[in-house]
Amino acid sequence: MKSGTGELQTIALFGGTSEIGLTILRTFVGPSTERIVLACRDTVSGQTVADTFAEHITVDVIEWEARDLAAGPNIISMLGDDNRDVDLVIIAAATLGEQSAFDADPVLAGEAVVINTASPIATLSATASQMTAQGHGNIIVLSSVAGVRVRSDNRVYGASKSGLDSYALALANELDDTGVEITVVRPGFVHGRMTDGMKPAPFATDPATVASATHNAVAAGRRVVWVPRVLQLVFAVFRILPNSIWRRIRR
Repeated sequence: MKSGTGELQTIALFGGTSEIGLTILRTFVGPSTERIVLACRDTVSGQTVADTFAEHITVDVIEWEARDLAAGPNIISMLGDDNRDVDLVIIAAATLGEQSAFDADPVLAGEAVVINTASPIATLSATASQMTAQGHGNIIVLSSVAGVRVRSDNRVYGASKSGLDSYALALANELDDTGVEITVVRPGFVHGRMTDGMKPAPFATDPATVASATHNAVAAGRRVVWVPRVLQLVFAVFRILPNSIWRRIRR
């Protein structure tokens, strides 16, 4: 549960080796933080990350396969069984992929949607139920501007993020007055491991900027955060563009 000063004692990150997810997580770690849960596929890398946290924090590295829809809810259930509240859950796992690869392999495209949409929704739903029962909690969902209006050359990733984004906001409305808050983060192009070697899009940002904006949004109780903020204006225009123009737009 939260400490008497309102600080977070237990934080869980789904996508425990995610560069952006970890950077966000670190902004919330404070003197009262007692436990961090890193749910990830690569537990060896997860343990390397775990060793970087202060000694007074217990860091549990739990194997999590995002393609297994039951895995996330099972972890949330396990965390709820030890009589300690989960104060903050960050859902950051995703796969970007190349549209050409998805076109060549429809199964790969379907797996990307499971990783980016179905599995996060299952984990988000379980988390919301757990936090509603305990009476408080914050959930951060890492979305993308790619899901606001989906480009044809990025349609698998964009559509998968659109589904998660829409569900998270609808669930946030359902959770009004429960003490549970959801913050949806919509970054643009983020320099990092996932985008290494790619040509940056306009208004590119970095994990530290995303993390700072997310922390501020949660503190202010804002439901959606755009990073950088100028993208909110850009996509307000993109949303109303005629399709004849939109279909010509590339990264």
